[in-house]
Amino acid sequence: MSPTPLDSTPGADHHGHESRIAKLEVGVDNLGQAVTTLRGDMNEGFRSLRAALDAHRAEMRHDLQRLEDKFDQKLERQHQDSATERRWMMGLLIANLLATLGFAAKTLALI
Repeated sequence: MSPTPLDSTPGADHHGHESRIAKLEVGVDNLGQAVTTLRGDMNEGFRSLRAALDAHRAEMRHDLQRLEDKFDQKLERQHQDSATERRWMMGLLIANLLATLGFAAKTLALI
């Protein structure tokens, strides 16, 4: 097994351990700072992603509300058209009934 770069420090054994410990401490401190920076970057990324998702959610809700309003307008218009058609049908039915009764009365009067 080859020695690590931390093991290759020249000097006395005691100084070698102190030197190695000092390098490890510096490495751990640097690693801790890197983790802290990375955590901050990730949190900032999550905040911006959350803001973007909130904006998209608001836009989708607005679009959905607009579609619901449009659907309600069309449904109301269809309801009004249907009511108008029912009135026409009732009028035609009454006109047909009166015409039939008139023909029947005329026919019976002629007999």
